[in-house]
Amino acid sequence: MLDTQDTTGVFFDLTNTGGSDDQLLEVRTEHGRAMFSDRELATGSGRMIMIPRITVPAGTTLEMSPFTPNVMLSLDRPLVEGERLDFVLRFQQSGDLPVTAVVIPPGS
Repeated sequence: MLDTQDTTGVFFDLTNTGGSDDQLLEVRTEHGRAMFSDRELATGSGRMIMIPRITVPAGTTLEMSPFTPNVMLSLDRPLVEGERLDFVLRFQQSGDLPVTAVVIPPGS
């Protein structure tokens, strides 16, 4: 088992090849509850905040990381390295997009 944490970060690279901005509105999975987070910088430190959606500007790639908008997953069970998890990303313009993420150790 990777960890006994209750939550973990899920990072996708999102490329918007369209001519207008799109918004990631929801992430669904059978492996827990997904929500969006970002890092808010304050004097001397930063903290994680929940956000309602993630904007992907037209013609760009958003590389999710702990320092950019990302997905936080409240886990329903511990994860195993190499395990594949299915997600559905729901975009305002592009609709539903099924994707698969591979579990890797933190810091990899």
